[in-house]
Amino acid sequence: MKGFCKFLWYIFLILSIYLVYLLLRLNLVPTKYFIIGIIILIVVLIITYLISHKLENAFIMTLLSIIIMLIICVFGFSVYKLRNLNTFFSVNFDQSNSTDIYYVLVNSNSSIEKLSDISENKIYFYKDENIDKAKDKIDSNNFEEKQDLQELFNIIENDLENVLLINSGFYQTYVDAVSDYESKVKIIDEIEINVKKEEIENDDINVLNNSYVVFINGIDTRSGSLPSRSLSDVNILMAVNPNTKKILMVHIPRDYYVVLPGKNAEDKLTHTGTIGGVSYTIDTIKENFDVDVDYYARVNFNMVINLVNAVGGITINSDVNYAFTCKTNSNCRFLPGENLDVDGECALAFARERYAYKDGDRHRGENQEQVITKVIEKVTSSKELLLSFDSIIESLNGTFETNMSYKDMSSIIKNQINENSKWEITSYNVDGDGAMKRTFSYPNMDLYVMIPNIDTINEAKSKIDSLLKEK
Repeated sequence: MKGFCKFLWYIFLILSIYLVYLLLRLNLVPTKYFIIGIIILIVVLIITYLISHKLENAFIMTLLSIIIMLIICVFGFSVYKLRNLNTFFSVNFDQSNSTDIYYVLVNSNSSIEKLSDISENKIYFYKDENIDKAKDKIDSNNFEEKQDLQELFNIIENDLENVLLINSGFYQTYVDAVSDYESKVKIIDEIEINVKKEEIENDDINVLNNSYVVFINGIDTRSGSLPSRSLSDVNILMAVNPNTKKILMVHIPRDYYVVLPGKNAEDKLTHTGTIGGVSYTIDTIKENFDVDVDYYARVNFNMVINLVNAVGGITINSDVNYAFTCKTNSNCRFLPGENLDVDGECALAFARERYAYKDGDRHRGENQEQVITKVIEKVTSSKELLLSFDSIIESLNGTFETNMSYKDMSSIIKNQINENSKWEITSYNVDGDGAMKRTFSYPNMDLYVMIPNIDTINEAKSKIDSLLKEK
């Protein structure tokens, strides 16, 4: 029994060293807690070593063996969890690559069902920076370029033989503009192209002492992935002041009619994500709002479901005086003026709902801000949730990308665990008037846009500037 007990102790020692290594690598535990934990671990290792190597009592050896086996089980499970966390952070932070997704489209009644069915069929495409790489994935030389997106999409609407090769982002813009188009075509294949991740220049920011602005960019894709080009469906500027513990969220409507940098033209803000990705959306916001953006968090709507479920749900308040059922999820019904505990599915439905409101997208922006606020408040107000954050962040795997470094993110998490600070969160929505206008993306089509109200833009800039400068 003594030999077995010694054997268990050495396993305990090896697991302890590996556990400490993983914790150091993650750098998420506040220093004071880490030091206390190391001291306790060393004391336990010394005591168990002395007992297992010096005593001869069989009963004590048996009891100690059971205790060490229990510790090994706990440490083994902890190592498993920490390895998963390391994998999560390595996949989602500090990565230099992203993905472009291209759709191969045909008429919904076409006999073409897969790439191998394409023989002498003409394949039409719209030129962008990675289209040649996508063309190389198709065994055909029968390509023809079209320079007008509307003309391109019309090619297969009434033709069973022609094929389109198009960036998924451009396809989304057309489906968004022509609501019944999606029913007229079918996607027979998706081609993924590995591309360099877009970089956003920012100053060397100390996220614990310096104020900064994060651009929250929400996308909604059919595949649930994060293609580099996609409609910018949610656009929120989040100003953060870590010294005053204040956050201001400014929602910008997706249909805002904005000046495009370098294009001498105007378009809907949501289209900028397909024209040049998140970096171009940020450049557009900088030009139209004169606000510097330091970080971005680009998220798929699936993230809302996973995150809300991971924190155990949130409480939503409907601020209208009538009941409604969400169009995207008939199981989600909201009563007037009542607090309702919701899971991830209904939180997402609430954040996406616009048809239930007179002011549509404006109100949807308020709902999105409410969902974000409720999640932040729940996480930051519960040390138990913070300490079990592994399940929270694991739920986000593959649903977001950010240019914030892991070093900065770990500093924020570690500081919040240490201080358990309460944050004051406020919001503001810029406004405008609806109109029908031609856009850069579709110059031959009248699309609904929102003409910006300059007074609300100036007010937003003033609020952001004031919060960032507070001491």
